[in-house]
Amino acid sequence: MSTRLHYPFLSFVESPDMMNVCNGNVVLDHNGEAVVELAEWFEALNSDFRYQLTTIGGFAPVYVAEEIKTNRSKIAGGKPGMKASWQVTGIRQDAYARAHRVPVEEEKLPHEQGYYLHPDAFGLVPEKGIADLSTGVEEQVERRAELAGGGGRRSVKAKLQSSDAVQITALNQN
Repeated sequence: MSTRLHYPFLSFVESPDMMNVCNGNVVLDHNGEAVVELAEWFEALNSDFRYQLTTIGGFAPVYVAEEIKTNRSKIAGGKPGMKASWQVTGIRQDAYARAHRVPVEEEKLPHEQGYYLHPDAFGLVPEKGIADLSTGVEEQVERRAELAGGGGRRSVKAKLQSSDAVQITALNQN
């Protein structure tokens, strides 16, 4: 994937890592093997791969016979015609992800303490929402965008259009 020519629109698994997931099912060939084809961008954008395998409909000692290389991996050890379910995760390593790792948590400013992004989820009244503080929402969004390492005025305006105006995801504006 060329980030000069394309905008990557990928999400990641909720974890301390910016993690991508690919998964699927394959039918094992006459040797009890299968080649797993990953998305063309997967290897280029990720590192630290993790593999998970299980068989469907019976037991077989399946294993990763070949780790990811040129967006392919190989499974072996199964019975011919058996179905195997696989999952591969990788930690994003693209330039933007390396420069803008997502913090696990961020301390609230003193005037934000006791207020929530979604007060209704805690059984609280809407007035306990961050958006109802005396500080304007736009200023809060700008501050969080700066802390997250992205944004600027253009992304602030875009985020104010969303239903979760103060939840900021750093956007790559390059």
